Parts: sequence; structure tokens; C-alpha cells
Amino acid sequence: MGGLILLVRGIAGGAVKAFTGLPPKMRMALLIIGALVASHACLYLYVRASDYKAYTVEKKALLKDTADLKAAYEARISKMAKDQKDALDYQAKQSATLLADMKTKLAQVTAQKQKTQTLVDKVEEYVTKSADAHCVIPVGFVWGFNASLGPESSVPGDRPANVDSPSGIELSEVAATTESNNGECVARGQVIELWQKWYARSKDIFEKAKALPATPAPQ
Repeated sequence: MGGLILLVRGIAGGAVKAFTGLPPKMRMALLIIGALVASHACLYLYVRASDYKAYTVEKKALLKDTADLKAAYEARISKMAKDQKDALDYQAKQSATLLADMKTKLAQVTAQKQKTQTLVDKVEEYVTKSADAHCVIPVGFVWGFNASLGPESSVPGDRPANVDSPSGIELSEVAATTESNNGECVARGQVIELWQKWYARSKDIFEKAKALPATPAPQ
């Protein structure tokens, strides 16, 4: 280490002696050249430092913008996920309520049909044999009643010639048949109405689910 220091000192001393041994004008020219070189070097270093500072500022701004975009995207995804969950929860509750309503209505229909059947089974208690004996059911009534049931009814051909002739059917039988038909018509009408409501509400739930926005892809 000591030898290296001595070497540097020797070189520096020799350079100083060589410089002092030059003519004054040459020394002045060398000093000017050295000053120009030094000033250019300082300017170069200053520009590089300024560029690096600007680059650092831009990099920080870019990183901040990226972080802000990422945070905004994640917030949007989180909100959409919550909205979708809330909508699906609402739809599940609506579906459960709808099914519960349907079960209740169907149970009511079944109970009403059983009540009607009880009436039919006990028809002779309120349409007695005495009423049967005092009421003649003509064939014209039977024919018209059966004809109203449509093409699948058991109507034997055209209208009977003597519509006033007795049919042999008792009033209690007519009452039982009419009550049974009425009860079945009411029950089927209620079931049809129930399914129509189910379809309308299910369609509304489906359309709302379909309208939910899809999760966007990362930008």
C-alpha cells in the first residue's frame, strides 16, 4: 500500500514538474481545456441526475395509478359479488316463499275436494227418498246435461224424441253428480290459477337473475 502511494505521488509530482515546465500559453490552454472538460462532465452528471429524478417521479406516479386502478377494480368486483349474492339470496327466499304458498294452496284444494266428497257420500241425508219420489228427471235433462260435457260424453246420438219421458235417474244421483263435477271444476281451476301464478313469479325471478351483470375480466 505504501509503495502504491509513493508511485501515485511520483506520477503526480512528475506531472506537476512537466506542467510547470511548459510555456505559459500552453499551460493556459491546458487549463482552459481542463476547465471545459470538467464543466461538460458536471453538466452531463447534472442531466443524468435530472433524468433519473424525473424517471423516479414517473415510476412512482405509474405505480400509484396502477395501485389505484387495481383497488378500484377489486372494489367493483367486491360490490358486484355482493350484489349478486344479495340478489341470489332474495331469489332463493322468493322461491321458498312461492313453494310454501303452493303447498298451502294445494293442501287447501285437497281439503276442499275431501269436503266435496263427503257431501257426495252423504247426499241421501239432504236429498231424501221422498225428494227422489217427488222429482222426475226427464230424459231431455239427462241428454242436455251429458251433451254439455263435450264430445267425449256418453250421449247416445241425437236429442230424444220424447224429452219429457222419465229417465229413471233419481234427484239424489243428479245432486251427487253435480256436486262432484262442481268440486272438481273448482279444484282444477284453483290448481291452474296456482300454476299460472307460479309461472309468472318464477319467470320474474329468472329474468332478474339473468339481468345480473357478469363479472368483468381484469383490465
